[in-house]
Amino acid sequence: MGHWLAYFLTRSRRMSVLVVERDNLGYGASTRNAGFLSSGNVSEWLLELTEQGDEATLHNFAARRRGVQIVLNEFAGSIGLDRCGSADFDPITKEKSQLAARFNQFVTSQGGRVPYEIRSVQLGGRSQDVWFNRDDYAIHPVQLLNEIHQRVREQGVKFAYRTEVITLNDGLAVVDSTGVKQEVRYGHGYLCTNAFAPELHPTSTVEPGRGQILVTKPCRVPSTSVLGFMQEGHDYFRFVDGRILVGGGRHRFGNSEATTELATTSPVQQYLESLAQKIAGPIEIEVERSWAGVMGLPNGSHSSARSLETPIALDGHTEIIAGLGGWGVTLAPYLAELIASRTG
Repeated sequence: MGHWLAYFLTRSRRMSVLVVERDNLGYGASTRNAGFLSSGNVSEWLLELTEQGDEATLHNFAARRRGVQIVLNEFAGSIGLDRCGSADFDPITKEKSQLAARFNQFVTSQGGRVPYEIRSVQLGGRSQDVWFNRDDYAIHPVQLLNEIHQRVREQGVKFAYRTEVITLNDGLAVVDSTGVKQEVRYGHGYLCTNAFAPELHPTSTVEPGRGQILVTKPCRVPSTSVLGFMQEGHDYFRFVDGRILVGGGRHRFGNSEATTELATTSPVQQYLESLAQKIAGPIEIEVERSWAGVMGLPNGSHSSARSLETPIALDGHTEIIAGLGGWGVTLAPYLAELIASRTG
């Protein structure tokens, strides 16, 4: 979020911008995400519809689609993109069909082509009819962040790494850089630490949600190469260089995954390994590596794009943008473009 905001703030104007990072470039979910450039799956949207209602859900969908388009517009020529589409492997129901039809109508009314269709795909050697989103892409998250980083440096943005903000208040920040504390004055500051926002904003309603991932060793699997969603989007997978990448499981393990601890756990990893075996079908798999990232969940649930569009004011000089709900890959560019366009 910080990189995207710096990008749009300085793209067409002269402005002094400093991005302060507690760790190194890309540490955390900014690069530990699964690389899904996605506007969402039908089962996830149906769940969100029950929580947020029709208008908010449609607005969230439109925001995520805009975020996908921004990434394509700005970086399609410089990052690897795989337009593999995504498949929702949950059962097809009447309610999901009705919702997909409404989304399709919305997209075509905006001059786009129908994104959702029922398609037959392979999973573990078995055919299955799924809701397929043809407008979703697989990307390399590290490559995307590196490209944004190079662009913002060319636009004059400065960075302070391994520098922790201790306090942030009314135009004055106290930071700790490798054990040395100093004061930094600023005209306007944005707190974009997502799941870690409560550390500087104690009354924040953003809650952490750890997402764990594993990647298998190369294997030849009888499955269609798509972005895959299961369990209303809580579980997900994709194929990377002949390997299976699997993530999720958080919903099955309750409060143990409501943490900012960037470490994997045996119960979740065992669950993900069993899921990877299901995807591989009769092919035996071996795990090559695993890792964890942390998402910021507003009140522990789905994000509302509309509520994020107006940052929360902490004081006359400071605002907070946090709680992107695990969809920062698409929501961050959307929000950054919008918020920067309002900045004089």
